[in-house]
Amino acid sequence: MEQYIKMLQSASGAVWTVFKNAALTGRSPDRAFVELTEKFKGTTVEGYVSDYTNLCKNEIPNIKDSKRYFDNALLATKDMWNVFKKHVVKLYEGEMTDGDWNRLIKDATDVGYKRWDPDVKEYARGYSCLCVTELDRHYQKMHHIKEDWYKFI
Repeated sequence: MEQYIKMLQSASGAVWTVFKNAALTGRSPDRAFVELTEKFKGTTVEGYVSDYTNLCKNEIPNIKDSKRYFDNALLATKDMWNVFKKHVVKLYEGEMTDGDWNRLIKDATDVGYKRWDPDVKEYARGYSCLCVTELDRHYQKMHHIKEDWYKFI
C-alpha cells in the first residue's frame, strides 16, 4: 500500500505541476503529459495518470483567474485526497465493505458539489470521480477482476 500511495503522490504532483505551469504560461502541456503517461505506463497508477492528465487538459481553456482557480482547485484536491486515502487504507486492509463504498461515493459527491467558485466546480467534480474510479480500478486489480467486465452487460 505504501508503495502505491507513494507512486500515486508522485504522479499526482507531476501532473499538477505540468497543469499549473501550462495554465500560467499559456504553453501547451501536451508533450509533458505524454511524457508523464509514458513514465507511468505499466504501473499501478497508469489509469490515474491518464485520467488526471485528460481532466487537466480539458480544464486549462476554462481557467480565467488562475490564482483563485489554483487555490480552490488545490483545496478540492486535498479534500478528495483525504477521502481517497482513508478508503485506500481500508481496501488494503481487506475491510472495504458495501457501506464503505457508499460512504466513499457520498464523501466524493460532497467534495465534488461543495460550494466551490463556479470556475473550479468542474475540476472538483472531475477529480472526485477520478478518485472513485481509481479506487475501483485498484480494487478490481487486487481481486483479479477484468476491468472491462461491465462492457458485456
